[in-house]
Amino acid sequence: MSLPQKTGFIGTGTITDAMVRGLLAEPATVPQVMVSLRGREISAKLTAEFPAVLTAGDNQAIGDGCDTVVLAIPPTNR
Repeated sequence: MSLPQKTGFIGTGTITDAMVRGLLAEPATVPQVMVSLRGREISAKLTAEFPAVLTAGDNQAIGDGCDTVVLAIPPTNR
């Protein structure tokens, strides 16, 4: 089974931070990760720390540009 070439995260909070760090720990299991602007502080920190992390302009870019997409958004209570 081949690994995905690019993994994207819609929603950038604590869970995304931990998952990206795990995926990119040596040896990295994915070559590139794309994160959303939601949670700007965390996405900026990940982008600065890991050259393999890109910040997407919108969620559609993540859906279009990634092999695997993780929805890391909190549930809404309605």
